[in-house]
Amino acid sequence: SPSNAVQLMPGVVVQGSISGLKWNDLDGDGVRDAGEPSLAGWTITLIKDDGDGILETNGQDVVVGTRITADGTTDANGDGSVTSADLGYYEFRPVLRGSYFVVETQQSGWTQTYPASPGYYSITVNETTYAYTNVNFGNQLQSSTGTFTKYLDLNADGVRDANGIDNTLGNADDEIGLSGWSIWVDYDNDGLWDNGEPVGTTGADGTVTLTGVTPGTWTVREDLTLKNSTVDPDFFNSDPNASYASGNPGFQVTFTAGGTASGDFGNYQKA
Repeated sequence: SPSNAVQLMPGVVVQGSISGLKWNDLDGDGVRDAGEPSLAGWTITLIKDDGDGILETNGQDVVVGTRITADGTTDANGDGSVTSADLGYYEFRPVLRGSYFVVETQQSGWTQTYPASPGYYSITVNETTYAYTNVNFGNQLQSSTGTFTKYLDLNADGVRDANGIDNTLGNADDEIGLSGWSIWVDYDNDGLWDNGEPVGTTGADGTVTLTGVTPGTWTVREDLTLKNSTVDPDFFNSDPNASYASGNPGFQVTFTAGGTASGDFGNYQKA
């Protein structure tokens, strides 16, 4: 028998294996909960330890192979059928006797949540322990942030004249920020604020920052119906001037993972 193969008993050679899956840790708790989907297209690398138990990138530890987590269209786990269990699956086989590291390649916009620091597995394949399953990796998509400004559009042209209509800051025609206005991300685009949709109220300078926004392209709206008592109810929207629903104007904004989006809302009062 080969000297580096896994042997359970004299005359019987068993090849080792390492397998697991990649999942979207939606709540970031490092535990795969019901409803958290698997992820395809992630690179998992098997690295042979040089014997010191330390993962090194200087060439001392050797890459044995890489796998891309499966897209769920084939029988990736070899159980004879194509099911949801194939999505995000990977496997290294055969794996010869020795010590290894199993590492995932990080992707922009994601934060690894499992395994815990240092974020990879150290595995020893030998005669008694040769098949490793559930060598899993969890990542959470980083949330996004949006900063939006609400301003008084004195000339109702849909453009904020930051220094005033006369382009001289400090005069009565300055298009100032408006406080006390609700701005929210309308995930379902129904024109109404729903529980779970990021929302905030503009401050004294007319700005509001919304945090924890799920990456994607969503409609951001201002609320013309739930203004606080200090806001004049006779305001009309000028910027943006489209995408109305249920009386609450908005515009589409693309939020990127870990990024910050921005935009303006202008309102004017009819004479």
